[in-house]
Amino acid sequence: MPLNMVAKSEGIDGTFRAMVVDGKIVGSVSVERKADVYRLDGELGYMLLRDYWNRGLMSQAVGQVCEIAIKELGLNRITANVFHPNIASQRILQKNGFKQEGVMRKAVIKGGIIYDIFLYGLLK
Repeated sequence: MPLNMVAKSEGIDGTFRAMVVDGKIVGSVSVERKADVYRLDGELGYMLLRDYWNRGLMSQAVGQVCEIAIKELGLNRITANVFHPNIASQRILQKNGFKQEGVMRKAVIKGGIIYDIFLYGLLK
């Protein structure tokens, strides 16, 4: 299933892409530059419709967008935060060279459950 990256929206503060499969928007990937003393770091965010999980699409898209963001935004690193039980997202990051750098214990609550957040980083 071919993945097309469209809806290009660039600027000095981020790289943003919609993921399109067979003419349908199925997800998005972005890297947003942080501010002030953190301006050489970007925050990775992504989402994909459940029907398109487990096809390797997000791994491919994350790799492409991170490469573009580092080059075009002049970043030294990209940071990503993942809920502890989200193994699929952890694998996506690891496949793209991200390393786990730390854990924020009991940092978020979702659906009444408190989760740890894993901190991942990708260096230029």
